[in-house]
Amino acid sequence: MEADPGLGPTILVCGWQGELVRSFVDLGARVVALVDRANREPARGDSRLSLCDRVFFISSFDSLEEVGAIAAELLTTGVRITQVVSPKEVSQHCAGYLEALLGVAADPLYRLRLRDKRLMKSTLAAAGIRVARFASVPSPEDTDALAAATRRLRPPYVLKPAAGYGTMSTYECATATDLLDIADTLRLDPQIRSRQLIVEEFVPGEELQIEMFWSAGVLVHLVVFKYHRQRIRMMPLQRSHRDGVRLVLPEEDPDAYAAIETMATRAARAFGITEGTSQIEAFLDADGTLTLSEIAARGGGAWTPALMKEYLGHPLWDLIARCHLDVPVTPPHRTHRYLASISIRPDEPGRVTAFPSREDYEALPGVLSWDRVRNVGDRARLHHPSDYYVHVIVGADTLPELDERCARAQAELFVQVDDLTSTPALVPATEPSHG
Repeated sequence: MEADPGLGPTILVCGWQGELVRSFVDLGARVVALVDRANREPARGDSRLSLCDRVFFISSFDSLEEVGAIAAELLTTGVRITQVVSPKEVSQHCAGYLEALLGVAADPLYRLRLRDKRLMKSTLAAAGIRVARFASVPSPEDTDALAAATRRLRPPYVLKPAAGYGTMSTYECATATDLLDIADTLRLDPQIRSRQLIVEEFVPGEELQIEMFWSAGVLVHLVVFKYHRQRIRMMPLQRSHRDGVRLVLPEEDPDAYAAIETMATRAARAFGITEGTSQIEAFLDADGTLTLSEIAARGGGAWTPALMKEYLGHPLWDLIARCHLDVPVTPPHRTHRYLASISIRPDEPGRVTAFPSREDYEALPGVLSWDRVRNVGDRARLHHPSDYYVHVIVGADTLPELDERCARAQAELFVQVDDLTSTPALVPATEPSHG
C-alpha cells in the first residue's frame, strides 16, 4: 500500500476491534490493523478483517522488535499513518512507541503519562487538579521505600502496580503493618509486567466513571456513571456486592455535574487529548470534593460499549470513529431515562458449566441487552474485580425502579460452576451477547 494523498486518512489500530474498523472504513478512512496473539483467531474469524489495507500479526504488544519492524515496513513503503488508535489498555505502550517512530505524536511521553500512575498524577497535580497523595515504590522487595511511604502518607493506604489497570493486584491496607505484609507476599497478576508499585492515600466517596468524546479539540459528549460500589471494595467478590455502574443525569446535581465537566476538561487538556475518547475515574465525597484517580486515552471497557449503545441509541464505535476523523456526530437518543450495568459472576471459584439462557434474560423486566465475555469450560478464579463473565444492561424510568430491576436481575441470573477436579458438562454456550 503506497501513500496516496488523494485518499482519506490512514488509521493504525492497535488491537482488534471489528466494529471500530468497520466504522472507520465506512467514514472513508483506510485502516492498518495490528493484532496480537491473544486476538489472532477472533480477528481471522471476523469478516471485517478484509476491510483493512494491511494487517500485521505479532506475538505481543510488548515486543519492541516486532513493533519496530512494523514501523520500518510502513516507513519504507511510504505509508503515512495519520493517527494511532489504541482501544484497549494493553496496547497503549505499543501505540506510544509507534507514534514516536512514525512521527505522529507531538509529545513522546504522551502515552507513558497516561499509563504510569506516578507520571499521570504528577501531570494532573501540576495542572491544579486534586489527586491522592502518593509515593513511588520501585519493587515489592524495597522495604525502605515502603516504610518511607507509610511515614509520608496517611492510612488507610492503597497499594497497586504503577502501570496496572482493572483494579488487578490492588489492595486497601488499613495500617502500615498491613501494607508491609501484603507487599511481602504480593503476587502480581500475570497481565501486569512491571513490578514497580505506587502507594497512595485511600480516597473516600462515590466512585465515578466519566466518558469523554473529543473531536478536533472540542468536547462533544460527556457521560457520567456512578459505580454501585467502590472498585477496590468489591473484594472479596461476593454475590451481595453489586458490580457495575448507573447513569448519572445532570439534573440530579447540576453543581456537581458542572464541576465534573470542568475537572474532566482540564485533565484532558493537561495531557493534550484532542480526538477520540478518553475515560476518567474519580471520587466525589459527601462535601462535593472531587479527586481524580486515573485518566486514559481510551474509552471504558467491560460493560461500557453495551451501556453506551443504549445511551447513544447507536453503536459506541461509530461515535469514536467520527470523533477521530472530525466528522459530525449523531445526537444521543437513549432508550430509557435511567440506565445501569450489572456484572453476573459465579458464587465461588470453579469451572464454568452454564450461563443464563435467553429465556432467563427476557423474563426479567428492564433487561435491554447482555454480553457474555467468558465460555463454558473456563476457569473462574474470582481473584480481582475485573474477572468478568456476563454484563447485563438494565433500563428504567425512575431510580427506584432501576434499583429494583438491578436487584432482581442480580438475584435471578446465575453463572454456574463445578469443582475444578470434575469434567465440565458440554453445556451449549448460548446467547453470548444480545443488543
